[in-house]
Amino acid sequence: MLVRLHKKARTTPAIRAELQNSTLSERKLATLSGTSRSTVRKWKYREDVCDRSHRPHNLRTTLTPA
Repeated sequence: MLVRLHKKARTTPAIRAELQNSTLSERKLATLSGTSRSTVRKWKYREDVCDRSHRPHNLRTTLTPA
């Protein structure tokens, strides 16, 4: 799997998997990984370790029948 990371990305799929599998507290994981508790919480309870799309999911234009 080809992974493209942002230059300043603090989490990789491997780190995210470690966060999900760990039994440590959110505070301890945040300290160890150098991220915030909200970031740890986000990855801890997500089902996968892949980034989600940042593109809009609905069109902001109305289409004509033509």
